[in-house]
Amino acid sequence: MIVDKSKEPEDAPPAYAAINSGSSGSTSFNDNKLPHSPLPVSEPTISPTPSSFSSKGKGKVPAVSSWWSFGTSQTAREIRITVLGIVRDLVKVKSGNAVAAQSILESCAEACSGYSLSLSSLLQEKSIESHTPLYWAIINRLPDKSDDAINGTSDLLTTLLSYTAPLSPDILAEVRQACLITDDQLLFQRLRLSPEFASLSGTDEMLLGEVMIPDDVTVENMLGDDGAFAVNFRIPHFQKRMRVSNEVGVEFIARGRLWRLALDVASKRRSRHGGPPPGSWCIVLSLMENSPPTWVDSRLIIQDVSSDVNTPEIDPLSGEPVSISPLSIFSGILGDRSKKAAIIIRMQSKLELCPSANRPHHNRQTKIFVPLDSVPLASSIQHAGSSYIGADESLSGKLEARLKKPQGDAECIIC
Repeated sequence: MIVDKSKEPEDAPPAYAAINSGSSGSTSFNDNKLPHSPLPVSEPTISPTPSSFSSKGKGKVPAVSSWWSFGTSQTAREIRITVLGIVRDLVKVKSGNAVAAQSILESCAEACSGYSLSLSSLLQEKSIESHTPLYWAIINRLPDKSDDAINGTSDLLTTLLSYTAPLSPDILAEVRQACLITDDQLLFQRLRLSPEFASLSGTDEMLLGEVMIPDDVTVENMLGDDGAFAVNFRIPHFQKRMRVSNEVGVEFIARGRLWRLALDVASKRRSRHGGPPPGSWCIVLSLMENSPPTWVDSRLIIQDVSSDVNTPEIDPLSGEPVSISPLSIFSGILGDRSKKAAIIIRMQSKLELCPSANRPHHNRQTKIFVPLDSVPLASSIQHAGSSYIGADESLSGKLEARLKKPQGDAECIIC
Protein backbone atom coordinates (compact mmCIF):
# COMPACT_ATOMS: atom_id res chain seq x y z
CA MET A 1 0.00 0.00 0.00
CA ILE A 2 1.32 3.46 -0.91
CA VAL A 3 0.86 6.23 1.65
CA ASP A 4 0.71 9.79 0.45
CA LYS A 5 2.93 11.57 3.02
CA SER A 6 1.89 14.96 1.74
CA LYS A 7 -1.43 14.66 3.54
CA GLU A 8 -1.51 15.30 7.27
CA PRO A 9 -4.23 13.78 9.48
CA GLU A 10 -7.19 16.13 9.58
CA ASP A 11 -7.36 16.25 13.37
CA ALA A 12 -3.66 16.83 14.02
CA PRO A 13 -2.64 20.29 15.30
CA PRO A 14 -0.90 22.49 12.72
CA ALA A 15 2.89 22.59 12.71
CA TYR A 16 4.46 25.16 15.00
CA ALA A 17 6.27 26.93 12.14
CA ALA A 18 3.02 27.42 10.27
CA ILE A 19 1.28 28.82 13.34
CA ASN A 20 4.13 31.10 14.22
CA SER A 21 4.31 32.58 10.76
CA GLY A 22 0.59 32.90 10.15
CA SER A 23 -0.85 34.04 13.46
CA SER A 24 -1.46 37.75 13.61
CA GLY A 25 -4.53 38.13 15.79
CA SER A 26 -3.31 36.33 18.90
CA THR A 27 -2.56 38.28 22.05
CA SER A 28 1.03 37.88 23.24
CA PHE A 29 3.26 38.86 26.12
CA ASN A 30 5.24 42.06 25.96
CA ASP A 31 8.28 41.81 23.70
CA ASN A 32 7.50 38.12 23.07
CA LYS A 33 9.53 37.14 26.12
CA LEU A 34 7.52 34.02 26.81
CA PRO A 35 9.30 30.92 25.43
CA HIS A 36 7.19 29.02 22.92
CA SER A 37 7.80 25.65 24.57
CA PRO A 38 8.40 25.25 28.31
CA LEU A 39 9.50 21.63 28.01
CA PRO A 40 12.17 19.60 26.23
CA VAL A 41 11.22 17.99 22.92
CA SER A 42 10.97 14.60 24.57
CA GLU A 43 8.22 15.83 26.88
CA PRO A 44 4.65 16.68 25.88
CA THR A 45 4.70 19.96 23.99
CA ILE A 46 2.26 22.81 23.56
CA SER A 47 1.53 25.18 20.71
CA PRO A 48 0.38 28.79 21.19
CA THR A 49 -2.63 28.59 18.91
CA PRO A 50 -6.33 29.32 19.42
CA SER A 51 -7.65 25.80 19.09
CA SER A 52 -10.08 23.56 20.91
CA PHE A 53 -9.30 21.00 23.54
CA SER A 54 -9.84 17.47 22.33
CA SER A 55 -11.95 14.96 24.24
CA LYS A 56 -9.74 12.07 23.14
CA GLY A 57 -7.26 10.35 25.41
CA LYS A 58 -7.71 9.20 28.96
CA GLY A 59 -9.56 12.27 30.17
CA LYS A 60 -12.36 14.40 28.81
CA VAL A 61 -11.50 18.05 28.54
CA PRO A 62 -14.16 20.64 27.68
CA ALA A 63 -13.81 22.14 24.23
CA VAL A 64 -12.89 25.81 24.55
CA SER A 65 -11.01 28.36 22.54
CA SER A 66 -7.70 29.09 24.27
CA TRP A 67 -4.08 29.94 23.83
CA TRP A 68 -2.72 26.48 24.40
CA SER A 69 -3.53 23.24 22.60
CA PHE A 70 -2.78 20.26 24.84
CA GLY A 71 -2.02 16.94 23.14
CA THR A 72 -4.86 14.55 22.45
CA SER A 73 -3.35 11.46 24.05
CA GLN A 74 -1.66 12.70 27.20
CA THR A 75 -1.77 11.13 30.62
CA ALA A 76 -2.51 13.02 33.82
CA ARG A 77 1.21 13.01 34.61
CA GLU A 78 2.03 14.58 31.26
CA ILE A 79 -0.68 17.22 31.69
CA ARG A 80 0.76 18.03 35.10
CA ILE A 81 4.28 18.43 33.67
CA THR A 82 3.00 20.59 30.84
CA VAL A 83 1.00 22.89 33.12
CA LEU A 84 3.92 23.35 35.51
CA GLY A 85 6.14 24.19 32.55
CA ILE A 86 3.70 26.80 31.30
CA VAL A 87 3.43 28.40 34.73
CA ARG A 88 7.21 28.43 35.10
CA ASP A 89 7.50 30.44 31.90
CA LEU A 90 4.71 32.81 32.98
CA VAL A 91 6.43 33.88 36.19
CA LYS A 92 9.78 34.42 34.46
CA VAL A 93 8.30 37.35 32.54
CA LYS A 94 8.79 40.55 34.54
CA SER A 95 6.02 42.53 32.86
CA GLY A 96 3.51 39.98 31.67
CA ASN A 97 0.16 40.74 30.10
CA ALA A 98 -2.62 40.06 32.62
CA VAL A 99 -5.18 39.36 29.88
CA ALA A 100 -2.89 36.81 28.27
CA ALA A 101 -2.12 35.22 31.64
CA GLN A 102 -5.84 34.94 32.36
CA SER A 103 -6.41 33.12 29.08
CA ILE A 104 -3.50 30.75 29.64
CA LEU A 105 -4.41 29.89 33.23
CA GLU A 106 -8.05 29.38 32.29
CA SER A 107 -6.98 26.84 29.67
CA CYS A 108 -4.68 25.15 32.20
CA ALA A 109 -7.53 24.93 34.72
CA GLU A 110 -9.86 23.31 32.19
CA ALA A 111 -7.18 20.88 31.05
CA CYS A 112 -6.52 19.91 34.69
CA SER A 113 -10.22 19.39 35.40
CA GLY A 114 -10.44 16.86 32.58
CA TYR A 115 -7.79 14.73 34.28
CA SER A 116 -9.01 15.16 37.88
CA LEU A 117 -6.14 17.53 38.68
CA SER A 118 -6.45 20.69 40.78
CA LEU A 119 -4.72 23.73 39.30
CA SER A 120 -4.79 25.39 42.72
CA SER A 121 -2.87 22.45 44.21
CA LEU A 122 -0.34 22.49 41.37
CA LEU A 123 0.24 26.22 41.83
CA GLN A 124 0.92 25.70 45.53
CA GLU A 125 3.63 23.12 44.88
CA LYS A 126 7.21 24.32 45.33
CA SER A 127 7.95 23.30 41.77
CA ILE A 128 10.28 26.15 40.74
CA GLU A 129 13.66 26.09 42.43
CA SER A 130 12.11 24.98 45.73
CA HIS A 131 9.55 27.79 45.68
CA THR A 132 5.99 28.31 44.45
CA PRO A 133 5.01 30.27 41.33
CA LEU A 134 3.53 33.01 43.54
CA TYR A 135 6.90 33.48 45.21
CA TRP A 136 8.68 34.01 41.88
CA ALA A 137 5.88 36.21 40.54
CA ILE A 138 6.53 38.57 43.47
CA ILE A 139 10.32 38.39 43.24
CA ASN A 140 10.32 39.11 39.48
CA ARG A 141 7.55 41.70 39.61
CA LEU A 142 8.38 45.28 38.67
CA PRO A 143 7.73 47.78 41.49
CA ASP A 144 4.50 49.78 41.41
CA LYS A 145 4.90 53.21 39.86
CA SER A 146 1.60 54.65 41.15
CA ASP A 147 -1.29 54.02 43.51
CA ASP A 148 -3.23 52.28 40.74
CA ALA A 149 -1.90 48.89 41.83
CA ILE A 150 -3.12 49.47 45.36
CA ASN A 151 -6.54 50.40 44.03
CA GLY A 152 -6.97 47.01 42.40
CA THR A 153 -5.25 47.16 39.02
CA SER A 154 -4.96 43.64 37.65
CA ASP A 155 -1.57 42.16 36.75
CA LEU A 156 0.05 38.74 36.43
CA LEU A 157 0.35 38.38 40.21
CA THR A 158 -3.31 39.03 40.99
CA THR A 159 -4.38 36.75 38.14
CA LEU A 160 -2.12 33.98 39.41
CA LEU A 161 -3.35 34.56 42.96
CA SER A 162 -6.98 34.10 41.91
CA TYR A 163 -6.20 30.66 40.49
CA THR A 164 -4.06 29.64 43.47
CA ALA A 165 -6.62 30.44 46.20
CA PRO A 166 -7.45 29.27 48.77
CA LEU A 167 -3.91 29.56 50.10
CA SER A 168 -2.53 27.23 52.73
CA PRO A 169 -0.70 28.71 55.76
CA ASP A 170 2.65 27.62 54.30
CA ILE A 171 1.95 29.47 51.06
CA LEU A 172 0.84 32.59 52.92
CA ALA A 173 4.14 32.52 54.82
CA GLU A 174 6.09 32.20 51.56
CA VAL A 175 4.20 35.11 49.99
CA ARG A 176 5.02 37.26 53.03
CA GLN A 177 8.66 36.16 52.72
CA ALA A 178 8.77 37.24 49.06
CA CYS A 179 7.28 40.65 49.93
CA LEU A 180 9.86 40.96 52.68
CA ILE A 181 12.75 40.11 50.35
CA THR A 182 11.64 42.81 47.91
CA ASP A 183 10.88 45.18 50.82
CA ASP A 184 7.58 46.01 49.11
CA GLN A 185 5.14 47.42 51.65
CA LEU A 186 2.85 48.76 48.90
CA LEU A 187 2.40 45.29 47.45
CA PHE A 188 2.03 43.75 50.91
CA GLN A 189 -0.75 46.18 51.79
CA ARG A 190 -2.41 45.51 48.45
CA LEU A 191 -2.33 41.76 49.09
CA ARG A 192 -3.74 42.25 52.58
CA LEU A 193 -6.74 43.93 50.95
CA SER A 194 -7.23 40.86 48.78
CA PRO A 195 -9.71 38.21 50.01
CA GLU A 196 -7.55 35.47 48.45
CA PHE A 197 -4.59 36.46 50.62
CA ALA A 198 -6.05 37.74 53.88
CA SER A 199 -9.60 36.58 54.32
CA LEU A 200 -11.32 37.55 57.56
CA SER A 201 -11.96 35.18 60.39
CA GLY A 202 -15.55 34.03 60.72
CA THR A 203 -16.03 36.37 63.67
CA ASP A 204 -14.69 39.46 61.88
CA GLU A 205 -16.73 38.65 58.79
CA MET A 206 -19.88 38.58 60.92
CA LEU A 207 -18.92 41.88 62.57
CA LEU A 208 -17.78 43.76 59.47
CA GLY A 209 -19.94 42.16 56.80
CA GLU A 210 -16.93 42.04 54.48
CA VAL A 211 -14.58 39.43 53.08
CA MET A 212 -11.23 41.18 53.45
CA ILE A 213 -9.29 43.07 56.10
CA PRO A 214 -10.32 46.75 55.86
CA ASP A 215 -7.50 48.11 58.04
CA ASP A 216 -5.44 50.87 56.42
CA VAL A 217 -1.67 51.06 56.93
CA THR A 218 0.94 53.40 55.41
CA VAL A 219 4.68 53.27 56.10
CA GLU A 220 7.30 55.98 55.69
CA ASN A 221 11.02 55.23 56.03
CA MET A 222 12.96 58.21 57.35
CA LEU A 223 16.33 59.43 56.16
CA GLY A 224 19.39 58.68 58.24
CA ASP A 225 21.24 55.71 59.65
CA ASP A 226 19.05 55.03 62.69
CA GLY A 227 16.62 52.82 60.80
CA ALA A 228 13.78 55.19 61.68
CA PHE A 229 10.30 54.80 60.25
CA ALA A 230 6.72 55.93 60.89
CA VAL A 231 3.51 53.92 60.48
CA ASN A 232 0.06 55.48 60.25
CA PHE A 233 -2.86 53.10 60.70
CA ARG A 234 -6.63 53.09 60.96
CA ILE A 235 -8.64 50.18 62.42
CA PRO A 236 -12.43 50.30 61.74
CA HIS A 237 -14.92 49.14 64.39
CA PHE A 238 -12.07 48.87 66.86
CA GLN A 239 -13.92 48.48 70.16
CA LYS A 240 -16.48 46.00 68.85
CA ARG A 241 -13.77 43.81 67.31
CA MET A 242 -11.72 43.90 70.52
CA ARG A 243 -14.64 42.88 72.72
CA VAL A 244 -15.62 39.98 70.48
CA SER A 245 -12.25 38.72 69.19
CA ASN A 246 -9.98 39.87 72.07
CA GLU A 247 -7.34 40.96 69.53
CA VAL A 248 -6.99 43.39 66.63
CA GLY A 249 -3.72 43.84 64.77
CA VAL A 250 -2.09 45.24 61.65
CA GLU A 251 0.93 43.89 59.76
CA PHE A 252 3.43 45.91 57.74
CA ILE A 253 6.92 45.85 56.24
CA ALA A 254 9.46 48.43 57.33
CA ARG A 255 13.25 48.46 57.27
CA GLY A 256 13.54 44.96 55.83
CA ARG A 257 11.39 43.41 58.55
CA LEU A 258 7.83 42.19 58.87
CA TRP A 259 6.10 43.71 61.91
CA ARG A 260 2.84 43.20 63.77
CA LEU A 261 1.27 45.88 65.94
CA ALA A 262 -1.70 44.59 67.90
CA LEU A 263 -4.01 45.38 70.76
CA ASP A 264 -5.08 42.32 72.69
CA VAL A 265 -6.65 41.21 75.93
CA ALA A 266 -4.19 39.68 78.39
CA SER A 267 -4.69 35.98 79.05
CA LYS A 268 -4.32 34.05 82.29
CA ARG A 269 -1.18 32.41 80.92
CA ARG A 270 0.53 35.76 80.37
CA SER A 271 -0.53 36.86 83.85
CA ARG A 272 1.14 33.80 85.39
CA HIS A 273 4.43 34.76 83.69
CA GLY A 274 4.62 38.20 85.24
CA GLY A 275 2.32 39.93 82.77
CA PRO A 276 -0.66 42.19 83.42
CA PRO A 277 -3.84 40.88 85.09
CA PRO A 278 -6.16 38.76 82.91
CA GLY A 279 -8.57 40.90 80.92
CA SER A 280 -6.24 43.88 80.68
CA TRP A 281 -6.02 45.58 77.29
CA CYS A 282 -2.42 45.72 76.03
CA ILE A 283 -0.54 47.12 73.07
CA VAL A 284 1.91 44.58 71.58
CA LEU A 285 4.72 45.07 69.05
CA SER A 286 6.44 42.01 67.58
CA LEU A 287 8.49 40.77 64.63
CA MET A 288 7.14 38.08 62.31
CA GLU A 289 8.88 35.21 60.57
CA ASN A 290 12.08 35.69 58.50
CA SER A 291 12.83 39.05 60.15
CA PRO A 292 16.31 39.62 61.62
CA PRO A 293 16.52 40.59 65.31
CA THR A 294 16.92 44.23 66.26
CA TRP A 295 16.75 46.73 69.08
CA VAL A 296 13.63 48.90 69.06
CA ASP A 297 12.90 52.31 70.55
CA SER A 298 9.39 53.43 69.66
CA ARG A 299 6.27 55.21 70.75
CA LEU A 300 2.60 54.97 69.75
CA ILE A 301 0.67 58.23 69.42
CA ILE A 302 -3.14 58.35 69.51
CA GLN A 303 -4.69 61.78 69.01
CA ASP A 304 -7.96 63.11 70.39
CA VAL A 305 -10.38 63.08 67.45
CA SER A 306 -13.48 64.43 69.17
CA SER A 307 -12.95 67.97 67.87
CA ASP A 308 -12.43 66.69 64.31
CA VAL A 309 -16.18 66.28 63.96
CA ASN A 310 -18.03 69.46 64.80
CA THR A 311 -21.62 68.26 65.29
CA PRO A 312 -23.85 71.00 66.78
CA GLU A 313 -26.55 70.22 69.31
CA ILE A 314 -30.14 70.54 68.01
CA ASP A 315 -32.91 72.21 70.03
CA PRO A 316 -35.71 69.58 70.18
CA LEU A 317 -38.42 72.31 70.03
CA SER A 318 -37.15 74.70 67.38
CA GLY A 319 -34.98 72.26 65.44
CA GLU A 320 -32.26 74.92 65.34
CA PRO A 321 -28.60 74.29 66.30
CA VAL A 322 -27.67 75.63 69.72
CA SER A 323 -24.35 76.23 71.39
CA ILE A 324 -23.51 74.75 74.76
CA SER A 325 -21.35 76.71 77.10
CA PRO A 326 -18.34 74.90 78.55
CA LEU A 327 -19.48 76.35 81.88
CA SER A 328 -22.59 74.18 81.74
CA ILE A 329 -23.56 72.42 84.97
CA PHE A 330 -22.55 69.20 83.18
CA SER A 331 -18.99 70.39 82.55
CA GLY A 332 -17.68 68.67 85.62
CA ILE A 333 -19.22 65.37 84.57
CA LEU A 334 -18.77 65.33 80.81
CA GLY A 335 -15.90 67.76 80.53
CA ASP A 336 -15.59 70.48 77.91
CA ARG A 337 -15.06 69.90 74.21
CA SER A 338 -11.52 71.25 73.95
CA LYS A 339 -8.94 68.94 72.41
CA LYS A 340 -7.27 66.63 74.90
CA ALA A 341 -3.61 65.73 75.03
CA ALA A 342 -2.47 62.90 72.81
CA ILE A 343 -1.99 59.44 74.27
CA ILE A 344 1.70 58.54 74.05
CA ILE A 345 2.73 54.95 74.76
CA ARG A 346 6.48 54.29 74.92
CA MET A 347 7.48 50.87 73.62
CA GLN A 348 11.14 50.01 74.17
CA SER A 349 12.84 46.66 73.92
CA LYS A 350 14.86 45.66 76.96
CA LEU A 351 16.65 43.10 74.80
CA GLU A 352 16.94 42.56 71.06
CA LEU A 353 13.54 41.81 69.54
CA CYS A 354 13.26 38.62 67.46
CA PRO A 355 10.43 36.60 65.85
CA SER A 356 8.62 34.17 68.13
CA ALA A 357 9.42 31.37 65.67
CA ASN A 358 13.08 31.72 66.63
CA ARG A 359 14.23 29.82 69.68
CA PRO A 360 14.17 32.26 72.62
CA HIS A 361 17.65 33.40 73.60
CA HIS A 362 18.72 34.68 76.98
CA ASN A 363 19.53 38.09 75.49
CA ARG A 364 16.49 38.40 73.19
CA GLN A 365 12.75 38.93 73.56
CA THR A 366 9.85 38.11 71.23
CA LYS A 367 7.36 40.85 72.13
CA ILE A 368 7.10 44.32 73.56
CA PHE A 369 3.83 44.72 75.41
CA VAL A 370 2.48 47.62 77.45
CA PRO A 371 -0.78 47.47 79.47
CA LEU A 372 -3.01 50.42 78.64
CA ASP A 373 -3.74 50.89 82.34
CA SER A 374 -0.09 51.85 82.87
CA VAL A 375 -0.33 54.89 80.57
CA PRO A 376 -2.34 58.04 81.37
CA LEU A 377 -5.54 58.29 79.31
CA ALA A 378 -4.69 55.14 77.31
CA SER A 379 -7.31 52.98 79.01
CA SER A 380 -10.01 55.39 77.79
CA ILE A 381 -9.96 53.81 74.31
CA GLN A 382 -11.78 50.86 75.89
CA HIS A 383 -14.83 52.94 76.72
CA ALA A 384 -17.77 53.90 74.52
CA GLY A 385 -17.77 57.58 73.64
CA SER A 386 -14.01 57.92 74.03
CA SER A 387 -12.67 61.10 72.47
CA TYR A 388 -9.85 59.01 70.96
CA ILE A 389 -12.24 56.84 68.94
CA GLY A 390 -13.60 58.25 65.68
CA ALA A 391 -17.26 58.84 64.95
CA ASP A 392 -17.13 55.77 62.67
CA GLU A 393 -15.84 53.68 65.62
CA SER A 394 -12.33 53.58 64.16
CA LEU A 395 -9.02 53.85 66.00
CA SER A 396 -6.28 55.83 64.27
CA GLY A 397 -2.72 56.09 65.46
CA LYS A 398 0.90 56.62 64.53
CA LEU A 399 3.86 54.43 65.46
CA GLU A 400 7.26 56.12 65.43
CA ALA A 401 10.26 53.82 65.73
CA ARG A 402 13.99 53.59 65.27
CA LEU A 403 16.10 50.45 65.30
CA LYS A 404 18.48 51.55 68.03
CA LYS A 405 19.08 50.53 71.60
CA PRO A 406 16.81 52.76 73.72
CA GLN A 407 18.58 55.74 75.26
CA GLY A 408 16.43 57.47 77.85
CA ASP A 409 12.96 58.89 77.19
CA ALA A 410 13.46 61.17 74.21
CA GLU A 411 10.14 62.70 73.18
CA CYS A 412 10.77 62.49 69.43
CA ILE A 413 11.78 59.08 68.15
CA ILE A 414 12.20 59.84 64.45
CA CYS A 415 13.66 63.36 64.65
